[in-house]
Amino acid sequence: MQITKRVLCLLLLISCPFMAWAMAPVSDAELSGVTGQAGVNINADLVMNVSIGTMAWGDSTGLDYPYATATPDSGGYIGVRNFNIRNLSVRAREWDSYNGYYEFTDLKPITIDVATSNLHGTGVTFVRFGLGSLEIMMDSVNFMVELGTSGATLGQRLGEIYLGNMEVYINPLSFVDIYKSNNQGSSGITMYFDVTVDKFICSTISWGDTDGLTLAQATQSNGWIAQTVDPIGAYVGLYNFDIAGTIIVNGSVSIDVSTISNGKYAMTTQYYNGQAGNGVVHITIGENAGNNFRFTVNGPITSEVRLSRLRTLDGPTARQLGDIFISQFDLEVLGGSWIDVWAH
Repeated sequence: MQITKRVLCLLLLISCPFMAWAMAPVSDAELSGVTGQAGVNINADLVMNVSIGTMAWGDSTGLDYPYATATPDSGGYIGVRNFNIRNLSVRAREWDSYNGYYEFTDLKPITIDVATSNLHGTGVTFVRFGLGSLEIMMDSVNFMVELGTSGATLGQRLGEIYLGNMEVYINPLSFVDIYKSNNQGSSGITMYFDVTVDKFICSTISWGDTDGLTLAQATQSNGWIAQTVDPIGAYVGLYNFDIAGTIIVNGSVSIDVSTISNGKYAMTTQYYNGQAGNGVVHITIGENAGNNFRFTVNGPITSEVRLSRLRTLDGPTARQLGDIFISQFDLEVLGGSWIDVWAH
C-alpha cells in the first residue's frame, strides 16, 4: 500500500503542469494550428466527358404587350443542341507556379465547414466551401445555338460556339460562404464570394457558321464571293487567349422571392400592364452601401483575332485579323444595387 501511494503522488506531480496547460485558454492563433478539427476535406482526380442533346428556354405566349402586333404569333424556344465537353479534368494543382503557387506549401484540399460568428452579421451561421488549390482543364466544349417552335424542334441554327484547351487554376485561399443575412428577415439566401483565379488560359474561343452561304446569299453577292453554293462554313474568334494576371471575384449576392403588392410593379402604364399578386425574384448585389461587388482582371489580356475554316482557328486556312491587348479590367457594382425578375 505504501508503494502504491508513492506512485500515485509521483504521477500527480508529473501530471500537474500538463493539467494546468490543458485548462488554460487557447488563443485563436493556437487553435488554427490544431489538427483534427471538425470539418470535411475532399480531394478528387476526375476526368469526364459530358454530352447533352438539347437544352432550351421557351416562351409559350410569344410577344406580349406592348410588342404584340396585328400579325398573329405564337411561342418559341432558344437553346443549345449537341452540347459536348471532352476530357474535363478536375484535380489538385501539383506542378504549376502561377501567381507564386508552390505545391509543398500551398497545396490545399476542398473543404466544407459550418461556423457561427459576426463575420456576416451578429451571430450569423454560415457554410464555407473552401475551393482548394484546384486545376480545372478540358480539351474542348462545343454546341449549336438554335431557335425553334418547341424545345424538341430546335433547328433554326444561329451558329456554333467552340472553346478549346481551357485551363483554370484556383488560388488555395478561395472560398464561398452561404448564409441567411440578418437583412433578409426569416428566410433568404446570400452567397459571399472571395475567389481568385491564379491563371486562365484558353487556346481558342470561336463562333462559326457550319454550312457557309446558301445559293440565294451567293447570288446576292454580285460575284464578290461566289455564284454557286459554298457548303463549307467558317469561324471567327480569339486564338491564344491568355490572362497574364489574376482574376478576382469578391462580394455578396442575395436572393429573395416575394409577391408584388401595391408598389410600382402593380401600376399599369403605356408600356407595362402591372398586376398585383405576381411573384418577383429580388437579387441584391452587396448587402448594403459600402459592400461593393468586384470583378477584377489584373491583366494584361492578350489574344489574336482570327478567321479560319476550322473551329480551332488554326491550319492552313487560318488568317489573322489583328491582336487584342487589354492592360486590366475592373468592374465594381456598388453595394445595395439590385435586380428584380418577374413574369409579364
